[in-house]
Amino acid sequence: MSKNGSDKERIFSLSQLHQNAKVLTEVIGFKLHEIRLEKSFGTTKVDIYAIDPERKLEIFCECQVNSSDETHLQKILDLIDAMKEGIIVWCVLSFKDEHLKIVKDKVRNARQKYINFYAVKITEEIITKLEWLNRLYRLHVIENLGVLNHIERPLNLIDKIETIPTTFVGEAWLGERQYDTNKNDEVIEYMLNRFREIIPYYPNFYYEKKPQRYGPKIHIGAGISGVTYVCSLRSRRNVAYAEIHFDKSRKDLFEEFSLHLQAMQKYIHPALRIKDRKIGVYFRPFNSHDETIDQIGKILGKMIEYFSPYTFRGSR
Repeated sequence: MSKNGSDKERIFSLSQLHQNAKVLTEVIGFKLHEIRLEKSFGTTKVDIYAIDPERKLEIFCECQVNSSDETHLQKILDLIDAMKEGIIVWCVLSFKDEHLKIVKDKVRNARQKYINFYAVKITEEIITKLEWLNRLYRLHVIENLGVLNHIERPLNLIDKIETIPTTFVGEAWLGERQYDTNKNDEVIEYMLNRFREIIPYYPNFYYEKKPQRYGPKIHIGAGISGVTYVCSLRSRRNVAYAEIHFDKSRKDLFEEFSLHLQAMQKYIHPALRIKDRKIGVYFRPFNSHDETIDQIGKILGKMIEYFSPYTFRGSR
């Protein structure tokens, strides 16, 4: 993912998760299952990660809404170095021939590995639709992803190299996930999955989050820089909470919201408190993790509805 046009690229990735994975499947010939966005892999993040359930192969997809460049080329090369087997997809508005040659040569010379590489061109019409989606109020993006379904041939395969034997079955694990509540990273993943069910319209829940050092805590962007949602299943003081945090650079915004405590308590939760550039709800965890997570999710959903008109651009 690139900084220039990164919002459009994030929306494109979301569309693969919510609507259009079948289009990419038709182009590369592999099914996308258990899709994850911005998943950590080694020292980098992959825009779209998935597993083909039949061949048990990992799929790594990098997306650009502009021309292929050296930065993304290096990322593709690093993926090839880091993996033993799997599928790499590079979705780009336009490719430079020399970049494709370098990648294909790299795959061809990786003799101890089974790797398929697919170069996929994104059509101009998709870019137009992504620009429209990017102008929407952020909480309305997911419900409008269907506009991408009306594009004829939105993705086109322009080049490939395949070294995986057609009879080969990989080692990617598939099956129902059993979460260990003693491991912070697994608790965070479980919480995010529940939040996606409770608050399905909020895009920022669909990207992987790094585990925190102290307890199962999640930081989620609220829109503008310097404003972040933070929630925890249990803090070091055994408190569950959902809060919005304002950096020093957003002190004025925090103070403006602080004038409306009663309105926030009425809309979000009666126990909402304001302190140290934080606005949140804090409570003792229930005996059930699911019950605690659901309560956090409900509070967080109300907070997102209340604050988002001020932290995201776009009309409500």
